[in-house]
Amino acid sequence: MLGSLSSHTDNPLLDFSFLYVSPRDTKNFKAHAGTFQISLEAEEPLEAHEEEYMRWLIGSSIDEDFSPREKSSPFPVSNPHNVPFAISSMIGSFVELSTDQRGSRFLQQSLDVASSTEKEIVFREILPSALSLMVHIFGNYVVQKFLDRGTKDQRDLLAESMKGNFLSLSLHTYGCRVVQKALEVISLEKRVGLVSELKGGVSRCIMDQNGNHVLQKIIERVPSELIGFIFDTFVGNTYVLSTHPYGKTCVFLLIVFC
Repeated sequence: MLGSLSSHTDNPLLDFSFLYVSPRDTKNFKAHAGTFQISLEAEEPLEAHEEEYMRWLIGSSIDEDFSPREKSSPFPVSNPHNVPFAISSMIGSFVELSTDQRGSRFLQQSLDVASSTEKEIVFREILPSALSLMVHIFGNYVVQKFLDRGTKDQRDLLAESMKGNFLSLSLHTYGCRVVQKALEVISLEKRVGLVSELKGGVSRCIMDQNGNHVLQKIIERVPSELIGFIFDTFVGNTYVLSTHPYGKTCVFLLIVFC
């Protein structure tokens, strides 16, 4: 079935909540918020209304020879009603969903309303690919969602997956966003362990457009007595770093928080 269908026991109307469609076809579609309702005659098959629903949803852009079943895939146009998706029907596709623009957005929305058990199913599937998702243009948002809404154990496992890669993640356009989110939510012990990987790489972070944001977050979130090696980098270089477009913000935060 193309949509998520829910019937009302006291009303012979069906609500089609959202539509799955291949990413390569989405440029031709327009998603309309609202509810498409149909009245079923006795014994009338639900499938008979699929194309009618699709014509309502995507308007005049549909071709006459459009085949709903040929076009369907696990990637949704949208989820305007924030309807929970069926986890069981998505198993094996969560990593692929995470790396698709619309799929990532849909997965994030669905995780907002999923049960703890459902979240754990998704998490266990994406965990082996967590590191690659952290540096993916769309996947990083799914990882951030688990850091933000996940359990302590899930956050700890994501922090573990960063070990040995903290510096490279900090310098990466998308990875640095995940790192900053992690520094906000993981335990102090985990934070200190990851931050220690920057020893010998602080100067690179200061001068980097992504890394300097990570340093700023570290200065804000980690007690000064635990990051002495970062302070040491600034000793004797304060003037140079204060006049650097990225370094100056780090110097300012050192003054404010330390």
